[in-house]
Amino acid sequence: NIDLAGHEWISIGSGANVSSNAFCGIFDGQGHVITNLYSHEDYISSDPNKTAHNTIRTGLFGAVYQGTIQNLGVTNADIYISENDTSTYGMGIIADWFTKSTMINCYSTGKITGGSYIEKYIGGLVGFANGDVTIKNCYSQAVITGNYTNSGNYYSDSIGGILGASYTGTATLTDCWFDGEIIVNSIQAPVGGIAGYTENAAIDNCLVATSSIGSDGLGNTFWVAYETRSNVQNCIYPDNSQYGSTPI
Repeated sequence: NIDLAGHEWISIGSGANVSSNAFCGIFDGQGHVITNLYSHEDYISSDPNKTAHNTIRTGLFGAVYQGTIQNLGVTNADIYISENDTSTYGMGIIADWFTKSTMINCYSTGKITGGSYIEKYIGGLVGFANGDVTIKNCYSQAVITGNYTNSGNYYSDSIGGILGASYTGTATLTDCWFDGEIIVNSIQAPVGGIAGYTENAAIDNCLVATSSIGSDGLGNTFWVAYETRSNVQNCIYPDNSQYGSTPI
């Protein structure tokens, strides 16, 4: 087990959809836990005498490409993206940008808070999934907060208890559960207890065990996912008519 208390975390891997600078291997935590992951440093430092080091990423893994993360817990995380941060989207406690990769038997607790300047696409485990990805037997009990308020940008936040968002390929989420909290301060945010905005996710046998999920007031929150193709089955979520399971 590793305790990161007292250290500003620099993510493993950076970048986005390519193997360059990304983590491309197999990380097997063998059931161990990383505690007190802390990331508060701005992408662009407000102090001219200080160099920012977080390489646009803030999670344990900044970018994973054709990799596997398995058998790992990250507990009491504290990730905060400030209003000075103009970096792009994809923020998760375990992985920010997840391309053609797999996560198995992982979990997270703590909190992750998005910035106000640019949308962040925030997830309790994974921020943004690109290409065909698999997340299986995972859970999060994190507090996830969206703070995007810059009405001058077209984009919006996307927030999910497990996965923040995915656009390309198929994101397959199986046997996952969320029992944390989602706070929505964003002016616009697709929200789901398992996944935020997804265009082609396959979500099966997942559980949303909390009703502490907020909304932007525009009807964009769903108990399970903002999944445009409604490819969701065998899921359990609060018996509460406040939200539907997915868009109809």
